[in-house]
Amino acid sequence: MNFEFVCSMEKKFSRQSIVVDQSLESHEILVAPTSVGICGSDLYHFLSPQMGGLRLGHEWIGRVLETGSEVSNVKVGDMITTSATLGCGECEYCLEQKVNLCVRGDHLGSDKKGAICSVLKFKDFNAIKIQNDQSEEVLLEVMAVAEQAMQMLPFAPRKVLVLGAGTVGVLCAFLFKEKNIDCTIVEKSDFRIEKSKLLGLPVISLAQAIIGDFKNKFDLVIDATNDRSGKGGWNYLSYFGAKNFHAIIIGKYLNLVSLNSNELAKLNGSIGFMRGVPLSTLQLTVNKWSGRLRELGSSIITHRFGADELDKAFETALDTSKSIKVVIDLTL
Repeated sequence: MNFEFVCSMEKKFSRQSIVVDQSLESHEILVAPTSVGICGSDLYHFLSPQMGGLRLGHEWIGRVLETGSEVSNVKVGDMITTSATLGCGECEYCLEQKVNLCVRGDHLGSDKKGAICSVLKFKDFNAIKIQNDQSEEVLLEVMAVAEQAMQMLPFAPRKVLVLGAGTVGVLCAFLFKEKNIDCTIVEKSDFRIEKSKLLGLPVISLAQAIIGDFKNKFDLVIDATNDRSGKGGWNYLSYFGAKNFHAIIIGKYLNLVSLNSNELAKLNGSIGFMRGVPLSTLQLTVNKWSGRLRELGSSIITHRFGADELDKAFETALDTSKSIKVVIDLTL
C-alpha cells in the first residue's frame, strides 16, 4: 500500500509516495507517528544538498496500528516512542539495550526511515510505551539525551557550565538544578536566554561570560551547541574549563574542529562524546517523565505546525533568535 510522505516544500520537500509493506513479521509493529520535534540534526540534513534522499524526524511519538503475531510488549492503540536508532534486537549491543551502537540498525533521519511520515514499521524490541498522546511527549527523546549526559559524568561536579540554551542544554541544566548542582548556561540568543529564565535557570550571554569572572571556573562543561551556524561551544572549552575539568560533547559537529592540545594539557582536561541514547536510558526517562512534561513544554516548545506547514516549521526552527523546539503535529 502507498502512503504519501507528508511534505510540501518545493525543492527541499517534494511530495512523494513511499511504499510501505504492511505485511508484518511476528515481532514487527506498524505505527502512525502523531507528533515530531525538529532536532538540530534534522536542520543539518535540511540544509544539505543531499536532503532529498533523506527521511527526517527522530524525536517522535505515535500510535500502534497493527502488531505481529508474537508481539507482547505493546498492543494496538498504545502510544509509543523509540530511540533515534531502531536496533536489530539481535547483536551484542542490542542485547545490552545499546541500540545507539547497533551496526545493523536503522537510523531515523536517514535514507531509509524518518518519523515525518504516515507509518513506520520496525521490530517491537524498540518500542517503549508512553503515558499519553500529548505533543509535549516528543521531549522524552531529548530528555533522554540529558539523562544520558548525567550517566556519563566521571565525577560529581561542583560547578557546571552548559554551552547553549537549546532544548538539550536547557534540559541538562534543569536536571543539574534538580540535583542542586551549581550550573550556569551560556547562550548568544536573547530569546533563548529569556526562555531559560522563565524556567528559573541561571543563564548569561556569551559576552557577559567572557567579560565576567568565568575563566577557568568550571570543573564540568556540557557542550550542547553545534557548528551549523559557524563557531560552536567547542572553541571555549579551555577558556571556561578549570584544572582537571571534563567536557561532554553533545552538540553535533560536522566540520573539522581545531584542537589546541597544549591548552587542554595545561588544564589536564578530558573530553567525552555522546553517541545516541541506549534503550535503558530512554526507558528510565519515560518512567520518570512521561506525563510530566506539560510545564517544561510550555517554555521549551515555542512553535507548533500542522503536517501541511513543514516549510514554515523548518524555516522557524532554523531561526534560533525566535525558537527553541518546533513541533509538527502530523494529525492536523
